[in-house]
Order: sequence, then C-alpha cells, then structure tokens
Amino acid sequence: EGPSGVLHDTDGQPLANVAVIHLAPGEQVYLPRQGQLRGHQLAENSETRTDSQGRFKFPPKYGPSEIIVATDAGYARVPAGQLRDNAAVRLQNWAKVTGRLVKNGKPIAGESVELQSGGSFSPERPHLNYQVTKSDEDGHFTFERVTPGEMGIATRLVVDVGGGTIPGTDQAPLV
Repeated sequence: EGPSGVLHDTDGQPLANVAVIHLAPGEQVYLPRQGQLRGHQLAENSETRTDSQGRFKFPPKYGPSEIIVATDAGYARVPAGQLRDNAAVRLQNWAKVTGRLVKNGKPIAGESVELQSGGSFSPERPHLNYQVTKSDEDGHFTFERVTPGEMGIATRLVVDVGGGTIPGTDQAPLV
C-alpha cells in the first residue's frame, strides 16, 4: 500500500479539496513566491486532491518518497513511509525571510537571490526547488512564504554559454 493520510490546517481542522503531491526520487516540484506547488518531471498518479474529510491516498512508489502540500494557510512535507492508514498530516505556518545584500559595505541592487534546502538536485531523492527574488536598489530582498526547516540563501551567476544560471555561489545559512 502507498501513503495515505488526513490533511489538517494549522488549527487541526480537516482540509477539503487541497492539492497533495507524492514526490519520489528524481521527481521535482517548484515552490514559487505565491506558495502553490508546480510539478516538474512527475510520474503518473503523483498528484491528487483531498476529499471532503481531508483524506488522500496514493499508490506506492519506489525509493524514499515524500508527501508535500502548500496552501495559503501553510505547508507540510512528510516522508511517505510515515503515512499509513490515514495518518494525520498537519500544516505548519509559513515563515518570512528578509535580508540585505552588501559587498564592501555597499548595497548590491538587482541581484538574483534564491532559497535553498537539501542541496542540489539528485536523482536519488525527491527535490523541491524554492523561489527566487531580486534585491531592490538598497540591496533588500524578501521571501514571503518560506517553508519550516533549515534553509540557506544563494546568489546566482549567469553562465556565458547558453545564458543559463547556476545557483550556489555566495551561499549563507539562515539562522
């Protein structure tokens, strides 16, 4: 049997008609600033919605998988192996992160800044891509909907070949 559970809001009330994602190794979701998950490279049967009592159920997947939910009210990320027989999943409140980029005492304006957690993508585990923002003219930046847990920030470099970006330079942990 695959993971199953009952989704509850931060006050413990069941949540009906909410999108739930079952993420396996090699699969990815993106969590933009608006806080609504977007799937990328998801297998069939990776997304469902809770029923009128907040229940959800998925078929099993190979490898260590996770259940991820993001709503206006909050966020949940739970190892799928912990969810058997309609286990309770409770949303956690969003956090907010603000900061300022400076170099040699001067603000860095227009710099791309991203949230990071859990390292770079690996086909060996599920991966959640976090939001990116830009610093303003005074170097300030804000992330409104930040997931609970240990996070870091990084600036991005533009690669000359193909104009792509590589995250991960100038990383700093959030405390």
